[in-house]
Amino acid sequence: MAGDRFTDGDGLSAIANCESASRTADLVFVHGLGGGSCSTWMNGTDAAGFWPLWVGADFPALGVWTLGYQADVSAWTSESMPLADRGTAILETLTNEGIGDRPVIFVTHSMGGILVKQILRHATSFGVERWESIARQTRGIAFLATPHAGADLAGFAELARLVLRTNEQVGELRAHHPRLRELHAWFRNFQGDQQVVCRTFCETRVLRPAVLGLTLPTGLLVVDQTSAEPHVPGEVAIPLDEDHVSISKPRDRNAPLYKSLKRFIKDALAVPESRQSVEAGQTRLDAEAPAPLDLTGVWVAEVRKKGMEPYRLAMDLEMINGRLLGTIHYPTGDAGIHDGEVDGARIRFKTTHTPQFDDKPAEIQFEGTVTNDTLEMVVQDANGHGRVTARRKT
Repeated sequence: MAGDRFTDGDGLSAIANCESASRTADLVFVHGLGGGSCSTWMNGTDAAGFWPLWVGADFPALGVWTLGYQADVSAWTSESMPLADRGTAILETLTNEGIGDRPVIFVTHSMGGILVKQILRHATSFGVERWESIARQTRGIAFLATPHAGADLAGFAELARLVLRTNEQVGELRAHHPRLRELHAWFRNFQGDQQVVCRTFCETRVLRPAVLGLTLPTGLLVVDQTSAEPHVPGEVAIPLDEDHVSISKPRDRNAPLYKSLKRFIKDALAVPESRQSVEAGQTRLDAEAPAPLDLTGVWVAEVRKKGMEPYRLAMDLEMINGRLLGTIHYPTGDAGIHDGEVDGARIRFKTTHTPQFDDKPAEIQFEGTVTNDTLEMVVQDANGHGRVTARRKT
């Protein structure tokens, strides 16, 4: 918090219990688009309405922090994920304050949830031990009105356009954007592997005509329940009688959100013995099992279907913890990989894409084998099947 105690600022700010010798865990609040490190979590103008302080008082062994950053997503659909370039700097900021030395919980609003998923993906993929510890120590993530990968992101795209005062590139957010799908597919695997406790809340009220200093269209529901749905086992999005801004500003300790988050924090801190035994058992298995094939890289493929001229596509593949992720560059557009698996020499994955001359998305399945630097696969969609031969681009 730069300057006055409740002024928004960039970086990590200590709120409560952060210097305590008895601190056993950390909780980091991460704001979203158009928000700030303090203003997002403030109901009113004084300390009584700054509810991260309530968390610190109710959990004295929990270090409470807020993270501030410039929420510029004008490069949302560029080569990298939004804020991806900033992710490594944020990871270093977190580790410099000891985040990752003990269990950590994130409470996120709106795009802050996407940022945390991207940070965790960086932490697991760059091979930097001090960053990896943040991913290993993550025990819980609460998502408040985060657009995970819903079929309709028109409301969030409109808010992005107004906050950024630009039309550039946000149009693609109005559809089921493949980069969001890909990131959330990775997160679902990470959440299952790490047994991360999740809570998800969604808004049910439209934004007021004037908020965040903007003039908004009437009836704007920024993140609907479909887009907020996390699709993780045992969890569904919890609807609250709030709009996209008020959802992160509980009125008092009796507000439904605050009561739910207190329970969430207790659940996240109660690390079950089963997780510890699973981690120990997995370590033994990892030592015994051969390393999975690394398919990371760009592959150039030729697709052959009966009655059609052969055509080419590019496959940008990435292996994360043995999981297959990436993007397929079809002649008619890009699609993120989901349900990707590599089992020995066998590979399988799916994409959702709108084929040429069609007006509705279709699921396309790939399955085959890996031999050296060649993939031989069968591709199947509603119109039949074909053969795919792909070679790694050098």
